[in-house]
Amino acid sequence: MPTRKRSATMSFSPSKETRNKRPRKAKEDSPPSSRGLELEIGHAPSPFYPPATHPTTPRSRQKKQFSAPVSAAKVQQAVKETTESPSKLSPAKLKIIESLGSSPFPEFAHPTHSECQAVNAALTKIHGERLRPKQLNSASLGANCGEVPSVLDALVRTILSQNTNSTNSSTAKHSLDETFGTGNYEAVRTAPLEDVVDALRCGGLANIKGARIKRILDEVHDKYGKLSLDHLHGASDEEAKRELMEFDGVGPKTASCVLLFCLRRDSFAVDTHVV
Repeated sequence: MPTRKRSATMSFSPSKETRNKRPRKAKEDSPPSSRGLELEIGHAPSPFYPPATHPTTPRSRQKKQFSAPVSAAKVQQAVKETTESPSKLSPAKLKIIESLGSSPFPEFAHPTHSECQAVNAALTKIHGERLRPKQLNSASLGANCGEVPSVLDALVRTILSQNTNSTNSSTAKHSLDETFGTGNYEAVRTAPLEDVVDALRCGGLANIKGARIKRILDEVHDKYGKLSLDHLHGASDEEAKRELMEFDGVGPKTASCVLLFCLRRDSFAVDTHVV
């Protein structure tokens, strides 16, 4: 019986072995947790976003709400408990706090005080003298590393500026204000996580930053009864930096930025990878 020839138009189905050899699309890498101190973003637990079910009601713009005033005595008691209770700082952060004011290279004598002055004089000659503004701009809308009088607002803005450029961080801050009301962190705290993440998605790393900001807001509210860290204006540099660094995702650079721009201290923010 003659064999039938395969038609030229007959489709060819690849074998199972051939299909298995096809390259698979690589999964997107997540931020390395081993670089948490310099990235200040890698230690966050997964916020499990997106949720299994989406909200059934459309998200509407929420009006600004004000929490009930809290007595100064309650704030002072919370501050006292913070300073007297065991530190929540990780061993790595404790080591950084203990090393403040010392050089990471004690056997290397440079730069000397005179060398620093010479560099400052050269930069001043080119760019002009840099002076702090007499007053901070509370109406500032950008995520400008905390250059606002509210310490909590400054901390949130600085977190939004982590691992991105000023354009992206400011876009995220504008979106957060447009969604929940300008500076309305009570609405952010009580909102579903997916709504906060959605508002920050335009700035990048929305899952991590959204979960981080909500967690900080909850901690501040539970500890002080209100959403404020303004008592840090009266704290020492070390006390302020220690309390800020107790929050998850707040490393030495983020805390230093808040000290420098908001608390107006002589703090020099440097990435640990630059050191």
